Amino acid sequence: MGDRESIIRTCRRMRIERKLSAYFHKRVTLAEGDIRCLKDTQKSQVWRLGIRKDGKAGYIVLKIIKPLPFTREKSLVEINMYRKAKPVLNRFMPDVYYTESLVNGGEFWAFMQYVRPTSKRKRISIHELETVMKNLAQFHSLTYNRRFSRHRRRFEGWLPFHYSSDQKQLRLVTMQKTLAYLDQAMQRPDLHSILAPHYSFLEGQLRKGPDFFRRLKRAGQSVVHQDLISLNISFTGSSSQQVAFIDWESAKFAPCWFDVVHAVRMYIMEHPEWENREAQLAERCARTYARAMKRLGIRFGSPAVTLYKMASVQMILQHYLYLFLRRAMKGRQPAPDLVRDLQKLNIWGQQLGLH
Repeated sequence: MGDRESIIRTCRRMRIERKLSAYFHKRVTLAEGDIRCLKDTQKSQVWRLGIRKDGKAGYIVLKIIKPLPFTREKSLVEINMYRKAKPVLNRFMPDVYYTESLVNGGEFWAFMQYVRPTSKRKRISIHELETVMKNLAQFHSLTYNRRFSRHRRRFEGWLPFHYSSDQKQLRLVTMQKTLAYLDQAMQRPDLHSILAPHYSFLEGQLRKGPDFFRRLKRAGQSVVHQDLISLNISFTGSSSQQVAFIDWESAKFAPCWFDVVHAVRMYIMEHPEWENREAQLAERCARTYARAMKRLGIRFGSPAVTLYKMASVQMILQHYLYLFLRRAMKGRQPAPDLVRDLQKLNIWGQQLGLH
């Protein structure tokens, strides 16, 4: 990965203008004075490249992923989502114009449609969140349960399957680490007062895991996104009723309700005025999602709100609790979500028969 000048040199060497022109069947040139880095992390870079297509100005995105020997599983998932999943999930992913591996000694370069993410300054409204729920239903319906079998060969060998033996083992390992962090946290006075009322329940459930609700599995699985922060959501189309998702590295085949829960969690993080009304928001979103799935021929055997609560409790125990405790034990301030999640485990856990 490099700076602006190295991007320009590599694009020239790759003859990317010729390759983009072949894709669009129109003459495409790079606007080398209009190149901007949008994101730069240890594993990847995202660049916005100015182009001219038949004389008209526009943008495309270049995503660069680090050399494969050092790439995490999530990065390999994202690479294959762009290369193999696009024909199945077409409308919900950016168009991919050209990809190339082993660039500059092993980088993966993907030239894609520029999908304008939701601005950090513009908060998603509650009505837009409901639009996301309706689009999630359409997205999930494409690979829901038996519908996935038509495309299984595209995804086998690289897409994580939530209920596979290796993924189950990873969850067991995470829960063992969570137990260790939990015991350490109980030795800290600031955390002891928060965790003590819940310790017995947490210890018992973490030892019982990694999965807690058969009904959640029976409710159905699909390809899920699992990172639905507002910056990964783009409202498209003239009426803004269509949604596209970006940043696919967390995708897997898992209970479809995981995406519903994650979207609501991220919404509340960005809209703290909803912190004390999550149950109300969850019910609204769960019903919107279930109605949209019903219109697509998919009916759940359990009430929508119950499935939402099951998915939420499952995700807290298998993932979020670990993140919160690890953060705290590494000397950082525990996230305020910890207290809210413990309250949910107490109330919803009782309602769902875990206590």
